[in-house]
Amino acid sequence: MFRAALVLALVALQACAPRPRLVQAVPDALACRAVDGPAGSVAVQWWTPAAAEDRRAQLPWCRTVGPAVVRTGAVDEPATVDRLVVVSWNVHVGGGDLYALVDDLRAGRLTHGRPVANFVLLLQEAFRDDPGLPSGVEGPFARAIRPGAKNRLRQDIEAVAERLGLHLFYVPSMRNGSPEDGMEDRGNAVLSTVPLQGLQAIELPFERQRRVAAAARVELRTANGDTLPLHVVSVHLDNRPGLRRLFVLAPPARARQMRGLLDALPKDVPAVLGGDLNTWFGTSEGAWALARQAFPDTPPGEAATLGPFRLDHLFFRLPEGWTADWHVVGSTYGSDHRPVVGEIRRVHQIDRIRAGLTHPDPI
Repeated sequence: MFRAALVLALVALQACAPRPRLVQAVPDALACRAVDGPAGSVAVQWWTPAAAEDRRAQLPWCRTVGPAVVRTGAVDEPATVDRLVVVSWNVHVGGGDLYALVDDLRAGRLTHGRPVANFVLLLQEAFRDDPGLPSGVEGPFARAIRPGAKNRLRQDIEAVAERLGLHLFYVPSMRNGSPEDGMEDRGNAVLSTVPLQGLQAIELPFERQRRVAAAARVELRTANGDTLPLHVVSVHLDNRPGLRRLFVLAPPARARQMRGLLDALPKDVPAVLGGDLNTWFGTSEGAWALARQAFPDTPPGEAATLGPFRLDHLFFRLPEGWTADWHVVGSTYGSDHRPVVGEIRRVHQIDRIRAGLTHPDPI
């Protein structure tokens, strides 16, 4: 009875949460809205909350981090692919072993024995170690997270992308500790075997910490010549509210952040949203319900858990002729979260496989 009453109260609170609006950021001299990339690299479209209160709260956090990072090549023509694997994973500020994960993907150990050729990784708590980050600044700084990694160093996101030969879009949200702790920031990233276009950095409505989602578009082409422009988004919502809210108001705070994100994303286009939503109250949270409504082709399933909490999710919005499924990986690969692996396919291929007319090709 108490649990049912709590769920009803949460739903009511989230329904009353304000509907924030995001606008494209005006160009300024802030380093946190600059882009580190080669000449002629893909431009980044920045979004920020329209509310002056949110922007004022973001600013001191923004001043402590470095620029976004873009490492992607020119797009001559879409990649030929009828299947794409998308992984969402909180990598625990370099504690997760991305090299091992990618090895398992490419070997087919995470996709029922079918090797993976094309994939997109939507990462949360990616980190960068850069001596060029701002040094003479005052906080706020996030508490430094530096997990121990057995027999290996933590994995800097730029180094990972270079070593694996992947396209990269990294957007820092906050400093990982003070300058005295080290020269690190952390945030969301997109790593891909397919070139990245249409980059968006989306500053969410401010609750407790600065949060910036990373979004991009990958262009796919099927064997019969059809093209699929697919938007991919990595997001990490606040795990608890700021001092202005009670603990029980954390779900409305996350719902407000999700509303802001959805306001900035392209509407009614093929897309995949992955992230650590910090949904401590599961599917009763407004953030989950809003994402599920905006991404109606999401198959049912149980989200990845951290202890008793279901936090990590993948959501899909696909055109006719495409379908998706997803599952949670058993291993954490050294992180404190488990990866969520999704697979997007052409429907006709699945039908042929199930009918025994053909065999699965490498993804």
